[in-house]
Amino acid sequence: MNLSRRNIKSRKRTILSFLPFLSVFLWLIFYLLYILFSDLNRIYAEQREIETYSEIKNSQKEAFQVKPDPIASRIREIYHEVKPAALVSPEGLREWQSFLGKDDDDSYKDDHLFILIRERGDEVTLWIQVTKFKALDDKPIIKKAQSSKLIKAIIKKEETIIEKNDFEPEERELVLEQILSSIKRKKILLGIKLV
Repeated sequence: MNLSRRNIKSRKRTILSFLPFLSVFLWLIFYLLYILFSDLNRIYAEQREIETYSEIKNSQKEAFQVKPDPIASRIREIYHEVKPAALVSPEGLREWQSFLGKDDDDSYKDDHLFILIRERGDEVTLWIQVTKFKALDDKPIIKKAQSSKLIKAIIKKEETIIEKNDFEPEERELVLEQILSSIKRKKILLGIKLV
């Protein structure tokens, strides 16, 4: 019995003597785990920051990306259709006149189209004027100008700058489409080759 008590006491001492080492060892393991998790957390935060930065950059690129303007492209198309067929004045200006409407007979059309083109080097100034006429009550064959609307555009190599536009946003596309089809129809009537 004495032996067993001694044995137990010696075992207690042995265990107690390892206890400081064990606590230091456990403390070291917890410290390493803390460093590992804090590094992982820092890496995750940096990765999330990089992703956020990329998302912001992409959204800025999309926001500032130049989208093709359908009005500008339609104006360029009108210019390319009119340029070869327009009359050239002694001052070097190109002029085109026609009426808007589907009928071939211009006497029944109320909208007059006048296009003026001035070319200077790589820059082209284009004026598109649509004038609405109304027949007089007592003489229906005589028409009087009621209103006039103008589009002034500067066409450069890669860009089209619209300096003035009197048309309402909802009517712009429709009017430009009517102008383009009117030009094409008149070119066919005059026997001018389409572009």
